[in-house]
Amino acid sequence: MKKLFLIITFVCNLQTFGQEIPAIKQTAQQKNEFKISAVWRLYPIASFHFGDNAFAKAHKNGGGLGTSLALLNYGNFRAGLGYEFTSYSVSDVSKVGNFNHSNAQSFNYFISYDLELTERLTFVPNIGYGNDYVNQKTRSQHFGHYSGNHLKIGLNTDWQLGTSLAAFVGIHYINSQYDIKTNAAFEDYLQQSNQMQLTFGLKIY
Repeated sequence: MKKLFLIITFVCNLQTFGQEIPAIKQTAQQKNEFKISAVWRLYPIASFHFGDNAFAKAHKNGGGLGTSLALLNYGNFRAGLGYEFTSYSVSDVSKVGNFNHSNAQSFNYFISYDLELTERLTFVPNIGYGNDYVNQKTRSQHFGHYSGNHLKIGLNTDWQLGTSLAAFVGIHYINSQYDIKTNAAFEDYLQQSNQMQLTFGLKIY
């Protein structure tokens, strides 16, 4: 009788375990499905150019504002769009031209990955590619404009403040290549730029 009771108990436990497995598989499957899940970031920008190029040699380091919206979500991966505006004042007109400011706008597509370290702390490495538009001006007078493309790679560090709010700091490297027709001797100087970008702001999700 005791053996029969043990066998019945064992079979019941197997049935219960078997019923739980589909639920576990379904939860994992749901986590890895494509879905719409909005994450919005808003942040000021501090930009530091370096190297032998017009932005590094003839402009002061710039400041501006940026925003991004990630909509597509698959597991810990997110994809979205970003926009940034940065203004630079000219520090040496003899090296770049007779105007006072270069205003840069950029639009990019990006992919990021959420790496949760603790309940509050998340690392978010990301990579993006997009378009640049630069206007050269003195007050309201325009002196010229050009465009190009850029590659952006870096890391945001998120600190959760509430259920759907976090503060973050970010550091990114950006390489831009511009479509400027110029003398071959000035191509490297005018047709590219390298910068480190620091950001801090809010993340709403």
